[in-house]
Amino acid sequence: MFHLFSPVSFFNQLMAFSVSAPVPWTYNQNGLQPSTAGSVIGTGPYVLTTHVPDQLVVLDRNPTYYNPSLYQAEGIGPIPKMDRVVINIKSTDSALKQDIETKAVDVAFRTIAPVDLADLEGRQTSLGLTVKHGSSPQIRFLVFNVNLVPDKHVRQAIAYSVDRGAINSLVFLGQATPLYSMIPPDLPFGSPVFQGKYGDAQCASANALLLQLGSAMRLQAEIVAVARDR
Repeated sequence: MFHLFSPVSFFNQLMAFSVSAPVPWTYNQNGLQPSTAGSVIGTGPYVLTTHVPDQLVVLDRNPTYYNPSLYQAEGIGPIPKMDRVVINIKSTDSALKQDIETKAVDVAFRTIAPVDLADLEGRQTSLGLTVKHGSSPQIRFLVFNVNLVPDKHVRQAIAYSVDRGAINSLVFLGQATPLYSMIPPDLPFGSPVFQGKYGDAQCASANALLLQLGSAMRLQAEIVAVARDR
């Protein structure tokens, strides 16, 4: 049973989200949680049996998992499907690419550099791989510290100036999709609200905003913002 200090309308959704999980009161309420084998408390289909920080995680079948037929109605099960899952954590995307090339992994997760993905796609026949592109809820966006950029007109000018097509072409090699909302189009309620409001590379509109501030700053005809998150 949960006892909340105040009502939270989205509490059920929060608890169902992947980043949330109930933990015992004995866990540190303000710091890192236990991560060594034998100290992690959970109810999932696997138990943590080996953990080398930033290198290796080994998960073994939980013999006391409470409901192996949980997804049987969807044709999945019983769970867990495998006795062991080994997660090798790589510090660079080039190391991840090498594991894909040598087939040292069955599943690669998270970031592969666009140039590496293009290379794998070009060599998929010789490598015996199949590269497929799919939709993703992962997004990249600019974030402003409003304490350092307090005037919204400056932030709006930058929004006008961003050229999503150029970023997609030059940075992501055409592998991404321009986004005009904080909610990706594949998720519920996604709508391209920024497309009609700011468009792309609207430097004349950006200059007009900056001139209203009395600033001598002028934006060039093209502004290409290059950003990578790791």
